[in-house]
Amino acid sequence: MKRDEDYYNAKLGLRYFITTNWYICREYRLQTRDSNIRETINNDANRQSLDDFGRNQFFLTLGSLLYPTKPSAFWNIPSGESISQLSSNSWSGFYAGAQFGHNSLHADTDGARGGSGIDRGEYSGEDLSWGVFAGYGYDFDRWYVGLELEAEQSDVDIFHKKDRDNSRTISLEKKNSYVAALRTGYRLATGPLLFVRLGAVKTEFDSFYTINNLTANAYDRERDETGTRLG
Repeated sequence: MKRDEDYYNAKLGLRYFITTNWYICREYRLQTRDSNIRETINNDANRQSLDDFGRNQFFLTLGSLLYPTKPSAFWNIPSGESISQLSSNSWSGFYAGAQFGHNSLHADTDGARGGSGIDRGEYSGEDLSWGVFAGYGYDFDRWYVGLELEAEQSDVDIFHKKDRDNSRTISLEKKNSYVAALRTGYRLATGPLLFVRLGAVKTEFDSFYTINNLTANAYDRERDETGTRLG
């Protein structure tokens, strides 16, 4: 059978030049693969079907150019008036916004096999997410601290089913997430704010599990999971 695989890559980044040569870069990369054939790992302890996948990557880079960037009014004004004017910017106050992104969900299962031994499985899914956020922050000289609240909804889910009576049917859906986060940072002399964000997140999940011929004992429940989020 002919095998076709399509790879898609996208990235978004921002460079801040500390000098005309040195810079700090923050970058997000998304890579996905779309294949028309499933590949099976024939390991009795961990059977897997590998076909499509998605990968999210975040990078923070300190870099240097072998040549200086083109001089601008910001760099070559002798009096430094541009720097002093930007350094007076304040990040204090209220802010709000909307977000749109890409979500992934991964699950591991572990249970007794129908005959003997242990049956283990790994599953994943990906889809879009969106949400809103709002916060309030204060400047203390060039230091910054703020509190942020966020609500997010996702369409990502996992569904696995085999037609055999003694096989499993598994469903896991990620629903709403709520985040409370603390932002702390430092305002550069040129105006931008570099910050870190640490938060607590609560996410709603809807899970279903059954052996196909034992549906009377099916597990069907909504539950909340908590975790941390760092940015």
